[in-house]
This record gives sequence, structure tokens and C-alpha cells, in this order.
Amino acid sequence: MREQFEREILDDPDDLNRYAVYADWLTDQGDPRGEFMQIQLLLERGDLPPAERAPLKEREEQLLKQHFREWTGRLAARLSIQMDRATRHKWIHGTFARGMLDVVLFPEYERRFLSLLANSPQGRFLRQLVIEYMSYEEEASIPDSIGFPNLRVLRLGEGSSSCNGDGIVGLIRGLPRLEELVLEAHAVDTHQLFDLPMPCLRQLTVHHLTDYFVEQLAENPTLTKLERIAFHPHAVEPGEVEACLRLEHVQAIARSPYLKSLRHLELHACSMGDQGCAELVESGLLGRLRVLDLSHGRVSDAGAAQLAQSPELFRLERLVLTHNCLTDAGIRQLQETGVNLEATEQWEMTGGDGDDEYLYAGDWE
Repeated sequence: MREQFEREILDDPDDLNRYAVYADWLTDQGDPRGEFMQIQLLLERGDLPPAERAPLKEREEQLLKQHFREWTGRLAARLSIQMDRATRHKWIHGTFARGMLDVVLFPEYERRFLSLLANSPQGRFLRQLVIEYMSYEEEASIPDSIGFPNLRVLRLGEGSSSCNGDGIVGLIRGLPRLEELVLEAHAVDTHQLFDLPMPCLRQLTVHHLTDYFVEQLAENPTLTKLERIAFHPHAVEPGEVEACLRLEHVQAIARSPYLKSLRHLELHACSMGDQGCAELVESGLLGRLRVLDLSHGRVSDAGAAQLAQSPELFRLERLVLTHNCLTDAGIRQLQETGVNLEATEQWEMTGGDGDDEYLYAGDWE
């Protein structure tokens, strides 16, 4: 019966009634996991008064401490429900929701534990996986043919860390319900990544790379739910003058027949310049966006004028043009439209060697 209830949950893991039915059955069997699930389902409600929430939280913690090893099985040897500075890099952190293991955070990637997690009963229900750091050593590679059927969020890398993303595409292939993907890492093969079927994906963040196969992304027919794209490339090498993100990339996104749900676009250190602003306006993409962030780019007053003159600009909730090439006049023209504008720290294009500064000035590493 347990397996039947769990299969039914995995058939529709967003149906809270299925968890509730399972919890009631477990309680009838005298299994404390049932009470734990019932408490967590109650705590998930946003309308629960604080006076009722406090004793439930206390009981939730008590049950988890008592039965943690039983409920995590072979994972218990490396998994901890406590996370503080003293133990952060000694333990892999786990969090429960709806009575199931819900989030696993690796301070540093461990290949053996990821395989164990993927093949464990607990891993089937996991909704969020965070790997803060992965080294470039051979044993750090992602195992072949593993997956998490219920995973919604995958994060690799933390901030500006030098993290190895080689092999991560193989893991993403096994995530049929993935909704949010954050890759702050090097060595990610975006040609393969952007070609993967990801029909549930809503948010895509890919930082620190030098090769962005955006055309592949724009031609992917499964990305109809994608709402957010955020790219911040790695700095180019000294002497290089071609940006990692260019006008043709903006054109591909703007003209894609599949990216119709896009509402948030961040393209940093992009060489699209004023032509890119014209493309955003003429393609109609500007009218669908709510956030447009073109930091560390080459937008001048001419591009600002094209944006300001568009009758669709008012739809933006936020426009970011920091570290571009605007003068006070260009900034003022945009401000007069009433758009929520961020446009600090502009620089002057001189036509000399310093004009390629945007290609590395914004590098987070």
C-alpha cells in the first residue's frame, strides 16, 4: 500500500490531497510519519495563525529529530538537518516538506552521494537540488543515467565561485519537471543544454560562460513556458574584442516563435548596442517584457531614444542600463517616460582601445 500511495503522489506531485490521504493512512497504521506529514501540510498553508503555527513547528522538529535516520535510510550517514557555519562544509544539508525529503544542498559535490540519492526512495520526491561547488577533478563528474523525477529547481555554483559545470547536461536530461535552472559555472555545453526538451522550464540563469548558443535556445520548441532568461558571461581574454553575447543573439530571442512567455530578460556585457534596442522595439518583445536588464553593454543615447519613443515602454516594471554609454540627456529622456530606470556609472565611448572595457569590467570573478 505504501508503494501505491507514493506512486499516486508521483503521478501528480502538486496535488496536496494525495499527500493528505497518504498521511491519514499512515496515521491509521500507527506510523509517526503520518503525523509528520499532516503537520507539514498544515504549516504549508499561508493562513495559519501564528498561535497555531508555533506548537506545530515544535512538534515537527521533535518528530524529525526522533525519526530522521529511519526516514532517510542510507542517506543518514552524510545528511544533516542542521546547518551552521561550523558544520556547513562537513555535511550535506537536507530539508523536508509534505513529509518527504524536499531539498538537498551540497556545499561541495560528492559523486557517490548523488548516485545514492538518485537511487534512493527518498530521492524520488526531491524538489530542489543545490550544488554550491564542483571541482575539476575527474571523480567530480556527474554519473551517467541518473535522474530525479520530481525535481523542480537545480542550482549549480554559488555566486562567483569557480565551479565546474562539465557533465551537468547529463543530469538535466533526467529532470522532466524542471522549472528553474541556475548554472553559475564554467564548462557548460550550451549547445547541448539549449537543445534539451525542458517543457516545464520557467527560469533560466547561465553565468560565467564564453559560448552561448542562443540560436539553439530560440529554436527549441519545448520552451514555451520560459519566463526568465539571465546571462552574464565570463570576461573575455585580454586583446579579444568580440563579446560573448551579440546582436544576433538578441535577434534570435526576439524573433523566436517559442519564447512567447518571456517576461524577464537579462543580457549583460552584450555588444548589441543601439541596434539591439531597435530590435527589441520592432520585434514586439519590449511590449511583452516586464524586466529588461542590459547592464555592461553599449547602449548610447540613440538606443535610449528608441526605447523612450516606444509606446510599449510603459509596460516595463524595471529597466536596467547601468554601465552603458548614456549621457545625462539620454538618461533624462528615459526618466521622463516614467519608467523605473537604473542607469548609474555610465562611461564614454571614445572610439579607442578603452571601448571594449564592457567585455570584462562586469566580470564577477
